[in-house]
Amino acid sequence: MHAMFLQGSPSEGAIEALEQRLLPAERIALVGDDMWIDYGEGGVHSTRLTKAVLDRALGVAGTARNLRTTRTLIELTA
Repeated sequence: MHAMFLQGSPSEGAIEALEQRLLPAERIALVGDDMWIDYGEGGVHSTRLTKAVLDRALGVAGTARNLRTTRTLIELTA
């Protein structure tokens, strides 16, 4: 599981376009300006959702972190 923190709102239709590229076990969800990506059992190493693909489809830059790092960052800022 990764969280991608976007610099703004994604382009219209971006999530639908990315859903077409998902592998069977993968899931994505947009929550505000953050996109959550579950890469499934194959993990990030087997996905077609590379950083370049995500940035191009979303039309906005962002940075992604795995769930463990995201939790640590939340704890450090709480």
